[in-house]
Parts: sequence; C-alpha cells; structure tokens
Amino acid sequence: MLKICINSTFSVRINDYILTKTKNLNITEDTKKKIYKILEDPHTSDLVEISPKELDQVQNVFSFGRCEYFLKKSGLIQKLPQQKKKELEQFINSRKINSLKIFSEFIKVAHALNSKKITFIPLKGLHLNLEIYKNLDFRNIRDIDLLVKHESLLPYLQCMFAIGYKFKNSDLQPNEFKFSTYHYDIPALINEHGIHVETHLKIIDSKFNELIYEESYEKKFSDTLSVNLMSNENLIIHLIYHGTIKNGFDNGMISIFDVVSILKSNKINFPFLIDSADSIGLKKNICFFLSIINLRFDGIDIDQKFLIKKDSPYLQNYEDLILMNYADEFSFRLFNKRRKYYAFSYEAFLSESGRSKISLSDLFGRIFRIGSSFLKTIFSISINKRYRVDVKRVKEITNYLQDK
Repeated sequence: MLKICINSTFSVRINDYILTKTKNLNITEDTKKKIYKILEDPHTSDLVEISPKELDQVQNVFSFGRCEYFLKKSGLIQKLPQQKKKELEQFINSRKINSLKIFSEFIKVAHALNSKKITFIPLKGLHLNLEIYKNLDFRNIRDIDLLVKHESLLPYLQCMFAIGYKFKNSDLQPNEFKFSTYHYDIPALINEHGIHVETHLKIIDSKFNELIYEESYEKKFSDTLSVNLMSNENLIIHLIYHGTIKNGFDNGMISIFDVVSILKSNKINFPFLIDSADSIGLKKNICFFLSIINLRFDGIDIDQKFLIKKDSPYLQNYEDLILMNYADEFSFRLFNKRRKYYAFSYEAFLSESGRSKISLSDLFGRIFRIGSSFLKTIFSISINKRYRVDVKRVKEITNYLQDK
C-alpha cells in the first residue's frame, strides 16, 4: 500500500509500501557482467550473443550514465535498429564537439583567472580530463565546474564578467550580487556561446572544503597556465558523493568508471581516504562503493577491512540504483532533504536570484516551479511502478548510509 501524507509545510512521507524485488525491475547478474565487461574491455567477444531485450537494457544503463561512447566502441551500437543507431551516433558526435568547445573555453577561463591570481579548483570531468583520461570521448563535459574561495567571489565574478560571462537568469552586476548559504554554489554564469560555468563555494561541507584546500596541489601546464587540483583521495570522495546521495543516485555508471580509472592510474592511500570520509560522515557510502568496484573489477587491490560483506542486504539495491534509477532529483529532495522545509525561505529565494530584494515574479516563479515538480512527482508515484520502487529504494539506502 502506498500512503502519501501532506502537511501544511509541504512535507511528504511514504509509508507502508512493500518493496518487491522482481526480475523485471532489477538488472540481472548476467546483464551486469556484460555491462562491466564493456567498461573494462569494450572489444570483448562476450557480446556476440545478446538478446534484443538485454541490448535495450544495456543501452538504457549506458545512456543513463552518459557513457554512450562505450556502446559505439564495443560495436553494440551496430545491433540497434537503424534509426536508433543513427540518432545515437549523431548524439555521441555532437556531445564530443560540445565537450571540445567547453574544454577549450575552460583553458581561456583558467588563463584569465591565473592573470588575476585567483585560486580555483576544476571539478569532476575537468579534473579527470586533465589528469586521467586525456581523451574527451571517455568523459564528456556538460559545463565548467569550478571551486573558488568565498573571499575571492567578487574578484572572481569581476574577472568572469570581463571575459564575457553574466548571470544566466538575471542582469545583476558582480558588486550587486548577494550570496546565500542555502546552496553550495551561486547562480549559473553563461557566455554568448551558451557555455555554462557552475561556481561552487563549498563541496559537501566546510570540513571537506578545508580538506580539499589542505591536500590540493598545483599543476603547471605552461608559463601562463596552472591549476590547483584535488588530491586523488578527495576526488574519489567527491565523485562518489556526487554519484550517490548528493541528488539521489542520478549520475549513473559514469561515477563507477571515473573511480575505477583513478584507482587503476594512481596509488591511493586507502586509510587516509576512509579516515577523510569518516570525518564528514561518508565512510559507509565510500565503503559500499569500493565494495562494488572490488566485486566487479579485477586488478584493483582493496583491503577487505574497507569493504562491505557481499551478503549485505543493501549492497544489491545500492549497485542497481547507481546503474539505473527511475526516480528523479526532485523526488529525492522531497523525501530525503531536510531543507525542503526552507524551500520558501528568504535564503532560498536569494540563492536563486542573487538579489537582496525579492520580487513578485521571483516569488510566483519559485512557487510555480516547485508546485509543478511536486505534482509531477506525486503523479509519477501513483502510476509508474519503476519510479515508485526507486523512490522507496533511494530513501531506504540514503537513510541507511546516513545512519551512524
């Protein structure tokens, strides 16, 4: 039975729903083996025999995880219907071109920030392409993600505006912008070519921010270009957090590929990694993720004391949700995030607009967006079993991972 309770603060609660693990909802073990084999060795001959139903599921997993390139590299794309094959090839090519444009723009931004002596740390895909992959086919980029210090925010914004950026949804100038602690980042910046810059002032929490800057290192690429980068251990923590409980398992298998690539390319200080994760309440999550990697990939040596037992009742759901999650970010925020009670607070409005004075259009715009997403979520829970099951699974896993 699904029971949805709504009170005056728009709090929503799911009760008394029996989670059934049926074959048509979970990814089979044989299919998982094929998925991981493609990640590890795309040219494997193990994929000659694959049913249309299984091919469809594999394609969905790789598309959800933004790893469509592996379908092309493995040759599986040739087994798709002609129209779907054509559309997917066009999508892969256009995204590669877009990634090249964004990476080129990042170099321009980095030069500008270097010239003003503003410290910044490129995040996720940028870091990985600078240090690990050397090939944008493996790790596409959707925008430029940067971590900057709060005290550098005004000169940072002035520098970004000077090279053609502005706030995406407002005409504020840098000295007019007012920061809100409701979110970890500021409103997106955009240039005339549509390239977005996501500016983070904090990653996870203030303690992890301190760890990032303490362990960061500078890499010099030329006389005029250098960047500060996270340590590999902190990068792993950030990638796992981002791929799991940050927005409710919405990142897909790209997070697995990223962490596996780091582990294969670098010597990792696992005790330091686990201690750092423990200090910010993420030890259990990191150990679950490492356990999946240890179970699925050969050649990565992880001490058993850092791993979860294979018979853990949560491990399969954890892995399934990483590979394919039919729920969405809004449902995660609705059922898991405590700050939903402050969705209409002054700080929440400030985080969206950057303006100290909230206008009626700001008020009604936010009410409309949240109300629409709320109704969509309730409708999806009511009619879509896959969505409903994954909303419940995400809630269970999140509660378990956050329970000390």
